[in-house]
Amino acid sequence: MSTKQIMVGLLSLTLVAVLTFGVVWIVGNFNTVKSGMGGVNLYTKEDLDNAYQDGYNTAITNKAEYEALIDNYRDTITILNDTVSKLNSQILDLQSQIATLITSNTNKDVTISSLNAQIGTLQASISSLTAQVSSLTTSISNLTSDNAELNLIIATLNSTIANLQLQSTTFTVTIAQLNSLISYLSGIIIDWENRTEFVVTYYVNGLAWDIQVISNPAMKPTLPTSPSGNWSFVGWSLDGVTVIDPTQINVISDIKFYAVINCTVTFKVDGNNYDVQIKPYGGYASLPVEPMKPVYAFSGWSLDEVNVVTSLFVHQNTTYYAMFTFLPVSFAVDSPELIKAVAMAGLAPTIYNIGDEKDITLTTSEVITVQILGFNHDDKADGSGKAPITLGMKELLADTYRMNPTSSNVGGWNATELRNTTLAMIFSQFPQEWKDIIEEVIKKATAGNLSTEIQASVDKLFLFSEVEISGTAALGYADEGSQYEYWRTVKDGTVIADRAKYYSNGEGPRGAWWLRSPSLVVVSSFRGVPSNSNDFANAGCSYLYAVCFGFCI
Repeated sequence: MSTKQIMVGLLSLTLVAVLTFGVVWIVGNFNTVKSGMGGVNLYTKEDLDNAYQDGYNTAITNKAEYEALIDNYRDTITILNDTVSKLNSQILDLQSQIATLITSNTNKDVTISSLNAQIGTLQASISSLTAQVSSLTTSISNLTSDNAELNLIIATLNSTIANLQLQSTTFTVTIAQLNSLISYLSGIIIDWENRTEFVVTYYVNGLAWDIQVISNPAMKPTLPTSPSGNWSFVGWSLDGVTVIDPTQINVISDIKFYAVINCTVTFKVDGNNYDVQIKPYGGYASLPVEPMKPVYAFSGWSLDEVNVVTSLFVHQNTTYYAMFTFLPVSFAVDSPELIKAVAMAGLAPTIYNIGDEKDITLTTSEVITVQILGFNHDDKADGSGKAPITLGMKELLADTYRMNPTSSNVGGWNATELRNTTLAMIFSQFPQEWKDIIEEVIKKATAGNLSTEIQASVDKLFLFSEVEISGTAALGYADEGSQYEYWRTVKDGTVIADRAKYYSNGEGPRGAWWLRSPSLVVVSSFRGVPSNSNDFANAGCSYLYAVCFGFCI
């Protein structure tokens, strides 16, 4: 047997091994696909991953890739057919040589000598092929293709070399097997090219909802049961966006329809709809403008009204709730701006308390402590209602001031120097953040010059009247206002000791302090709170006394 014949036989066996590996793979997958096309175990979601996904996703749904694989097999078949012709020719030659050897058996010694010579030739060929295998092994280590398949080829070569001395019937059986495999693979290709069944798949949110096999060109897809969930089904689409009618589509290839699903996203603030958005399933909602709420800071949006979310991914109808952080801590530490916000929100009586204190540093560096005297007590000058909070000094300013430059109360509180000049000057010493929130309010006092007529004034800073402290007053003073809650609940305005106040914000001695009520007995005096154990008393207008003022926000 010649080296050429051995190589041909070896090539045949190698091709058989490679083709067998390929056919086993393609047939296994093709059967899965074919079972799917025939509707076997196709319509249950439990079989979807095991049959449809494995078959169709690797072959039919990736048609281009599958057809490319078929093209490669066509090329392989062409080569194999050529090889078959050559193998047939070589087998005929081999069989002729065997017949010749049998015929020549009459000369036993010659036959043995001839066979030994052929064995020697075969052994030499085996050595040559072994060297080629070694060379192939070295080359394989440098390849990036699948090592497992290449190692299978090497193993097949080694096995073939070990069995080179088999009878010619071995080659005959191998060729028959090769022809059978080629015939089967050709049938697969023909079936693929001539197939008339196409698969129509309906997807809902990435999962197969319904699968239909169209086997007649005249057939059209039917509408499956509409999906339902915590969202709105709009219709079916080829691109996931544009809704079409699947029943009007001519099926000439495999088709996928996708459910168009919209979700309603609602943003609520304190139970009321703040923003409503319609978004596609699998998308993201857009952050609305941050809501604002007095005395609260917006914290974010929540699904459970507890935890703030970081993603607005949409997969169903969803409601988000605005979360806020309550800003006020206490009257003593809250900023003037926040105190104003609390006041304007009508929350002052629920957040702060009568008697709460806060320090204010004037631009002169003098520190005054103010207290909450009442809520919704004084009328705002613009007629819009009550000022939410009234504040008053806890103690006295460091300096003393006169009511008027002369001993006269003519013109009443409205005309006094203390109101028009002194308090205006003190107001200018307030920090701007306090100036911005102080409200003008209407205050009342008798007209002076012994008159009981009540005059109204519009003030930012003001002195207190006798009735606003004690709650009771002699005839004529009773109409100058009403008692503040502070003087009823924290201090008793009728008790002389409770009315005691001290200079320099409490660090100096006890002082006598002015009231805005003109004396109804002496035209040269205004009413005041003495620095001793006496009750309310008259004080000469031009005398220097301490100042305790109030204001509203």
